[in-house]
Amino acid sequence: MVFDIMKTAFLTSGEEKPPVGPKKPLADFSWDERVWQLRVWCEGDHYMQLQRPSRSDPFSVPLSDEAWPPYRDLTTQHFKDTCNRSVGIYCNSTIDLAFRPALFDYVYRRWYRPYKNDIENGRFLAKFLHLSGTDEDFDWLPRHDSERDRDDPNPDVNIQMVYTVPERPEPPRAIITTLISRHETLCQDVKKRRERYIKRISEVAAGAPNSTANRGDYYVENHHHRYILQPLFRAVIILACSDCYTNQTSETIGKMPVFLLRTGVEEGLSAPVTFDSLGDRIDASSPSYSSKDGNTIRVTLETAIDFILTLEAREMVVFGTRPDPAITCRERPASIAIFDEATQDYVAKPVEGPSHEWVDIDKHPDWIPAATNEEISFPERSMRDEERRGLMRDEMRIKGMIVSLGPGTWGYF
Repeated sequence: MVFDIMKTAFLTSGEEKPPVGPKKPLADFSWDERVWQLRVWCEGDHYMQLQRPSRSDPFSVPLSDEAWPPYRDLTTQHFKDTCNRSVGIYCNSTIDLAFRPALFDYVYRRWYRPYKNDIENGRFLAKFLHLSGTDEDFDWLPRHDSERDRDDPNPDVNIQMVYTVPERPEPPRAIITTLISRHETLCQDVKKRRERYIKRISEVAAGAPNSTANRGDYYVENHHHRYILQPLFRAVIILACSDCYTNQTSETIGKMPVFLLRTGVEEGLSAPVTFDSLGDRIDASSPSYSSKDGNTIRVTLETAIDFILTLEAREMVVFGTRPDPAITCRERPASIAIFDEATQDYVAKPVEGPSHEWVDIDKHPDWIPAATNEEISFPERSMRDEERRGLMRDEMRIKGMIVSLGPGTWGYF
């Protein structure tokens, strides 16, 4: 959480908008209004930190052994982004520019509760991962009909009419086995990177020069205990196939079919993971993945997220939140600048406890963008804009106006 930036904003602004109402002098803000405003900004910052590694730059996990070596060097960003999450959501390679924004925004909408989510230390429900491989690795997926329509004589074809999925694809057992293996290797690499942090801290304490130049890397290295690989993350995987995406928005994508996988790794869990509670929510039409006793089932995205949220709540009842936000906040408390009548100046006053305990939900039941007084929150506006841009870019791709120049890079004609 970028509390230093927020504190600076409070110190340098002579006039701000309260959570509700017209502008007024900063000195007239009540403590309740200031804390409310700070939490709103914290939520906006947390959302911004999630976007890039989730939407446009997810961690790449190759299925083929030939592409495996680059995967082993886990960056600090992806170390953080893997910890304090409850599930990994794997998406196959896709040329569809609207799929990832809609998927991420749907998960965020399901997870988000105004003011009450624990957002300390980058906590979120899911880590998004890019599952890459050769054409042979994905030959079980149907051809996307948008490619067929690129030469459509009507260049103004409505994008909503372009996408159809001829069948519901099912990955071979070998792909499921490989994915589970790759996921466990990712988890082991997180542990290895933590061991590197611990070793380097010991070496620096013994007098060795500190070779960590990046400020963000240095912070994570010295506060790695804030980032914990959750046992639930090791136990469950969601596989979302872009070829099952039919141009839904984040408000409607919940009906898209996905695969829910049990890895068999249950160390540190309060109880085993089973699919017994899902009952008739499992897709019975799936010839290979409809048994609740197997390690893989096909369900809707809505059912999969429900399942993860329920398991996460179960684990928190038994173990609490790991790491404990109350402890980590004492190590790095937030503060707000308050006008001191005696000195006629602003002084920093600490805000105690984790930020999800700051706001009285009875007083403020809805998300109000305190810093802007706009009608919708910053995350909501960002989700709408990003999904709209994704649909527009994808329509241009279908018409042949832009082409792929590589992962995440597009060229315009």
